[in-house]
Amino acid sequence: MYSPLIFLLIILTFKLISGQGPPPKNGIKIPENEENKEDDLENIGKKLLNAAAKKLSTINTEDIEKKITKALGLESNEEN
Repeated sequence: MYSPLIFLLIILTFKLISGQGPPPKNGIKIPENEENKEDDLENIGKKLLNAAAKKLSTINTEDIEKKITKALGLESNEEN
């Protein structure tokens, strides 16, 4: 009855003992240099530009023009 549990406990104990050990106290350090920072900033800039371009490509400019002319009171009587 207890044999599967004991077997599982033995396997888990062995895996724990033969593991790679505790993690480093200060964590994993990634070496940083100026090139990495510049590349990161460049990638962020490219992503922002792509997002802005996608957003602008989906905007219907005719609707914006109509709203602006209506707000300024420049609508012609033909459009009404």
